[in-house]
Amino acid sequence: MGKKLICALMCTLVLSLAAFAQETTGGVQGTIRDPQGAVISGATVTVSGPALIGKKTATTDSAGNYHIEQLPPGTYSVTVNAAGFSPATQNDLRIETGALPNINVTLKIGQVGSRSTVPRIPRTSTWSMA
Repeated sequence: MGKKLICALMCTLVLSLAAFAQETTGGVQGTIRDPQGAVISGATVTVSGPALIGKKTATTDSAGNYHIEQLPPGTYSVTVNAAGFSPATQNDLRIETGALPNINVTLKIGQVGSRSTVPRIPRTSTWSMA
C-alpha cells in the first residue's frame, strides 16, 4: 500500500509541474528592412490591441531584429517607425497561445517634408502725437 501511495504522489507532482510549464501568451518577432534589403537598426516596433492594457514596444537591434513577448491571445496591430521612412502598419494580426510569428517589414523611404513659408508682416507705422 505504501508503494502505491508514493507512486500516486510522484505522478501528481510530475503532472502539476507540467501544468506550470504551459504557455498562456504568444508574441511576435521579425526583421525590419529598407527597400534595398538593408536592415534598419533603431526602428521602433509597437504592438497594440484590445487584449493589452496600453502598448508594447521594442527597438530593432543592429541586425534589424525585434522581439515582443507576453502578448495575450488576441488580434493586434503592429506599427513600425524609423527616422527617414514612412510608418508601416499591419492590422488584424492574430496571436495564439505559444505562437511567435515572424512579421518582417520593408519600410518605404519617407516623403521629404514640405516647407512652410510664413509671409512677412509689414512694419507698423510709427505714430506721433502732436
